[in-house]
Amino acid sequence: MSKRQDQGKNVPANNKDNEKKILAALSKMESHSGPLPDPKTLAYYNEIIPNGGDRIMTLLEKQTSHRMELEKKEQENKFWLTKAAQNKAFVIAVVCLVCAAFCAYIGETTVATAIGTTTVVGLVGAFLYGKKQQQKQIEALNKDIESDS
Repeated sequence: MSKRQDQGKNVPANNKDNEKKILAALSKMESHSGPLPDPKTLAYYNEIIPNGGDRIMTLLEKQTSHRMELEKKEQENKFWLTKAAQNKAFVIAVVCLVCAAFCAYIGETTVATAIGTTTVVGLVGAFLYGKKQQQKQIEALNKDIESDS
């Protein structure tokens, strides 16, 4: 049986099981999860690219800042859209109630009752629906917070 030299050890040339064992003993697997590279990877980037690790960190900081600014603008837009919708709803409700009052003044009490009732019921329904949606959003946020911790 012939022998060959492999990493300072004698291994039989036709014994594939020994070769597989040697390879398995030398294999190594690393994994990392997260928004930032692990320190070894940053150090490696510094070796192959001048200031590579610093450039990656600067890029991540800029991206985070950009994302936070977009989220802030989104919240501001939601606030102003909600405010505008509330103002429009108020104007519509006042117009409907003025119409109901005018109908009652001219003697059309059935029409006045219908307009006034539907206006009030619509406002109350919209308010309750909005509160229910708000409660669902709060519950969803609480679930997200609990799952993160």
